Amino acid sequence: PTLALGCGPDNRLAEMGWTTSIDHDTGRTHWHPPPLMDTGGDTLNHHFHPEELLPPGGDPDGEAGP
Repeated sequence: PTLALGCGPDNRLAEMGWTTSIDHDTGRTHWHPPPLMDTGGDTLNHHFHPEELLPPGGDPDGEAGP
């Protein structure tokens, strides 16, 4: 099995059939739900990487350019 660090709530998901994999390019952990719960959504937790949720080239302050 692939081992990864996770917070308490994530660790409890493992008991419900969730699995993990490591992205070899980024080293980030992907969480995969059991087949019946899989909605095709993102498998990364962006909690500590909110910049990944911004549109490409977007202004992080949300202000228009000059």
